Amino acid sequence: FAKTDARETGSNNNKVDLFAVHGSTDAPSVNIFGLGIYLTNVSYGDLSNYISVPAWRNWIVITTPWPNFSVVGIWSADLRGLGGNSAVVFASGFLDPSANQNGESFGLFAALANGTVVELPQLYGDEAQNALNKVMDENNEQVAVVSDINLEQNYPNPFNPSTSIKFTVPTSEFVSLKVYD
Repeated sequence: FAKTDARETGSNNNKVDLFAVHGSTDAPSVNIFGLGIYLTNVSYGDLSNYISVPAWRNWIVITTPWPNFSVVGIWSADLRGLGGNSAVVFASGFLDPSANQNGESFGLFAALANGTVVELPQLYGDEAQNALNKVMDENNEQVAVVSDINLEQNYPNPFNPSTSIKFTVPTSEFVSLKVYD
């Protein structure tokens, strides 16, 4: 893929100018977000416009769009020390290597203008949840990854006339919740 008017430097010494490339043939259209990053419905072969983001520690979250929302993955993107530079963040490899002649597994990479390419580390478990809690969507609402079903005790208990019940369900499944008196 080639980008017209690609930049060799950033437009601000305190920011990094990034654009994204969806380069994974078996991955669905995705949303890409982080601190100051929000791209929607990015499909294979798409090249986004440039985004200028602060040169600080950031995270890149890739999800499938609603209504089939699911988290593809969360990656750490430490941009400290890259102020005034430009980069391309690109996805490469296969989500299902076994269906693609055992090709390389899906990964997220960053290429700097000087030719340096680094693989961004994918986060898992508590580290991924902590990073996700720091990233807000465009409505400033927290997004959460839930991997199991959890129903907590209501509070207050006993109650009159109302109570609160916290619960979590996997984000990639449809559920029905019924509350009985």
